[in-house]
Amino acid sequence: MAALKRKLTTILCADVAGYSLLMSRDEETTHARLAALFREVLEPAIAAHGGTLVKTTGDGFLSEFVSVVEAMRCASEIQHAVTELSNDYPSDQAILFRIGINLGDVIHDNDDIFGDGVIIASRLEGLAERGGIVVSQAVRDHVHDKLGLSFEDMGEQRLKNIERPVRAFRVRSEADEPPRSLSFGRRHIQSGAVALAVALGVSVIAGLWWFDGLGSLSAWTAPLLRSAALPEILRPPRPAQLSIVVLPFANLGGDPQQDYFVDGITESLTTDLSRALPGSFVVTRGTAFTYKGKPVDARQIGRDLNVRYLLQGSVLTDGDQVSVNAQLIEADSNNELWA
Repeated sequence: MAALKRKLTTILCADVAGYSLLMSRDEETTHARLAALFREVLEPAIAAHGGTLVKTTGDGFLSEFVSVVEAMRCASEIQHAVTELSNDYPSDQAILFRIGINLGDVIHDNDDIFGDGVIIASRLEGLAERGGIVVSQAVRDHVHDKLGLSFEDMGEQRLKNIERPVRAFRVRSEADEPPRSLSFGRRHIQSGAVALAVALGVSVIAGLWWFDGLGSLSAWTAPLLRSAALPEILRPPRPAQLSIVVLPFANLGGDPQQDYFVDGITESLTTDLSRALPGSFVVTRGTAFTYKGKPVDARQIGRDLNVRYLLQGSVLTDGDQVSVNAQLIEADSNNELWA
């Protein structure tokens, strides 16, 4: 058997945030706009920075670069250009990308690349915000101080199907403005109130897990002890002590124009939990959003994703008022721990 060809390369993985929702609303227009973005923005940017477009994935693409610095420049230019173009559309019609970048050793076969290096880039993309970039520590170390960018440490991330934790960094431009008000439809709601609610939720969950992680025998963890008498081979895989999925929050107002705002709260919670709880396993937003609009069976979701906790909730908007409700549920017992 011939030896596989391997190489060290910079992998850039990207996809469209909220692509399924965009397609469900207007397939033809979304497809045409995305095709135009590939033709007029993405492909020229990749080529201009010495990259190779390895493949497209419907709503995204995979590319590689010889230079880590050029990969970062390309990603920054793409996000800037696409964000500028999105300003011509209402927020619920904007096409924005998430980008993940990793430096790794990959298998090269038939003009495609494979391996952990690619998977890590894909998982980092899942941690990015709409219009944002998340990179591995190897990428950060190579481009640090070479570009007008700053890097926000997200801590070590437990990425799906990757055994070792990966330290991730959120990319910030030095020219980034302070957070602006969230705008949707005719409403303009300051992000501070929502950010406070998110921060409070993260703090409560972090505190709960800290006590639980020290081995407190609360009623919440008691159900996990029931399987202790089972032979090891018959026991289901035990979820990581700090493992959670943030399920898509429900839009109680029913206005489709609010979906991006509601989804943004879900994504913010996912990102903030990943940052606030180093060493934890937080299911990526891509996997979590496969449960959007579906009935919640805590035990089944816990088994499917191998997590101990579920966070679910709802958002109701009324004029300039936003009500955010959340419940923390233990998957094994289906008990509500906090609301």
